[in-house]
This record gives sequence, structure tokens and C-alpha cells, in this order.
Amino acid sequence: MRSSSDLMKVSVRMYHELWALGIETPACAFFFVNEQHQHIVLYVAFPNPRKSGLSWTSPDLVEIDDETAAARMVVPITADWEEDLGYWRQGDIWHVSRSLEEDAEVLRPFHEYFGLSGQLPNFGPEWIVNNVPFKYGWVSVRHKEHPDVYSALVVALTQALSLGYRRYLDFHQLEENLRIATREKVVERIRAEAMAMRRSGDLVNVLGLMMHEMAGLGLGISRLGVRFIEGEGADARVVRTYYTIPNPRKYGFDWTSPALVEFNDELAVGEVTTSGSRDGAVIEAWRRGESMTVPVTAQDIEAKTQAIGKLWGVDGHIPLQEAEKRDGNHIYIPFQFGVVGFRVSEQKGFHEIIRNSRPRCRWGMCVISILPGWRSRTKLWNRA
Repeated sequence: MRSSSDLMKVSVRMYHELWALGIETPACAFFFVNEQHQHIVLYVAFPNPRKSGLSWTSPDLVEIDDETAAARMVVPITADWEEDLGYWRQGDIWHVSRSLEEDAEVLRPFHEYFGLSGQLPNFGPEWIVNNVPFKYGWVSVRHKEHPDVYSALVVALTQALSLGYRRYLDFHQLEENLRIATREKVVERIRAEAMAMRRSGDLVNVLGLMMHEMAGLGLGISRLGVRFIEGEGADARVVRTYYTIPNPRKYGFDWTSPALVEFNDELAVGEVTTSGSRDGAVIEAWRRGESMTVPVTAQDIEAKTQAIGKLWGVDGHIPLQEAEKRDGNHIYIPFQFGVVGFRVSEQKGFHEIIRNSRPRCRWGMCVISILPGWRSRTKLWNRA
């Protein structure tokens, strides 16, 4: 096992194997407990809802074949889980029997989570839930026979799952280490480019490299902007802003302003000296030293692109990139001399990368830490 999709496949395989062994179970579920992040991840294989004439909306519920479906669900740990977690922490096998009404109530969040169009079949008290714990969670299998009949078999299958999950965690950690190493190499490349600057005009090249490298990391980032701020308190103001845009020449357009510079075939970087509509809010966030998130629509991005394109004399309409056709967020992160803004299609993933990076190199902050040096050098060049 190397990915979460593999865990779903394992749940399906165990479900099919139980049926092949004569255990007519209506579901086979894995519960993985993450106490650090206070959630439980559920993988479950069960009869295809389409057999009951049902449809669903969530992509986390997958049709395996005409007979089988599988799903992944992440739920927060609440007081409702305390009894189950108590048995799990003690390492005890436990059994649960529910009435039809109780079963319907337990399944209600499941129906809502996956957007099912109707009720899955309920099961009465004759269907006993057999829960077998292992180091990382527990396996639940439901069957009519007394739990002791099949407990030894379910325990053996659970032990095999535990070994496989340990392998999954090892691969997951290896992949995370590789991702961290890749990000740190990106930071070093950008830092080296920044340190090599000899004139203020080189700043656009560093910004272009920064955008290029970050886009290559698959973070869902499609735009980069930097506002430099001078002054304190009520006198603080944005004195210079840089934006990245798709290279107009990709679409057969040209421009007249020397403030827009071609970085590569895909990307251009330009300077803007006029004020922006968000300058006030950005300055306030900068004063507080806080990041700021602003929801943006595809129409917002298109309008902004065309407005700054006119400032640079771009002679055509630059279309949106594919990722920008969906709504997203602008995330603004302060540094000593201003604010860096990223347009991201998935805010959660971006914040997790910054939060989960190594303390010695918080990746997002490490990139941004390069900027104070840019500003200092620019001041010296401007004086020369």
C-alpha cells in the first residue's frame, strides 16, 4: 500500500474475501484513528447503492463494479466516539447490536456526507457489528452469526491489514521527506537568484523564478503578487506592486510598456505604481503581522488581468488558465517590507504545506524571507 486509494482497494478486497469465505457481511470497514489531528478516517466497502436505485454526489464514494462500492470519509473525534475509542485503547474486541431505528440514525451522517439520494437498507439487531482493534484503529465486520464464530478469522485479516498499514505509513513518510527536500531546493534556487541581483531590474527575474518554481510544486498557485509598503501607522502606503501574468505572446499579443517583462514562454512579470482596490486591507493586515485570505471568482481574476494588461499596453484579451476558471482564494502573507499574495485554487493544501514544513525551513515563510534582502538592495540601487 502506498496511497489512500490503496487503502480503499484493500477494504474492497477484504469485503470480497469475506463473502468468498461464506461470511455474508453487508459491509467491511476500516477506522484509522488520528488523535494528533483529532479525526478518524473511515474506509468502507459495501453493496453498490445503485442496486437500491440510489445515486450520490460525493467523489469520495466510488463504484467498484455492479455489486460493490467503496467510500472514504473523514470525521472529527467527538464525544460520540468515546465508547469505541475506549475499547480500542484497551485493545479489546467489542460487539455492537443495533435496532432498525438506531441503525438508521447511525447511517444518517453517512447519507449526508456522500449526498446519497435516499436511504441505504437498514439492518436489525440480528446483524452484530464485530470490531477488532489494531495499533492504528479497528476493523468492523457485520454478520448474523455469533461474533465468536468468525472473530479468529477477522483478527487474522486485521493483523495483515496492520502490517500493510505500517508499510503505507513508511511510504507516506518517505514521500513527505522527498517533498520537503524538493521545496527546500526550490528555496535555495530562488535565494541564489536573489543574491545574484546586481540592479533593481533583476527583481522581476527573481519574481518570475519564484512563480515558476512554485507552480511546479503542484500547490494550485496560478498568480503571484508582491506589494512593497513604506511608512508607519496611518502613513503606511503601497509604493510598488509586481504581478505575474501568463505571457501575452502565448496568445499572439504584444505590449508597449517596458514595465512588463517576459520571464519565459509561459510567464511575464510587470510592475504597477497605481494603487489597488485591496491596498487598504492589505496594509492593515501587514500592520498586524497577520496573513489574510480573500475569496476570488474567475470573473475577479479576468477583470484584474485585463485591467493591468491595459496599464502595460497589452493589445489583446488574455484568457484565464484552466485552474483559474474555478473560484479560489487570494492568500496574503506579510514580511518586513510588504506583503506577498498568492492566488490558489485550494487554500487548505497551501496552508498545510506552510504549517507542516520543517521548523528550520517553514517553506512558504522561507521563500518570503528572501524578500527583505530584495528591498534593501533596491533602496541602495535607487540611491546610486
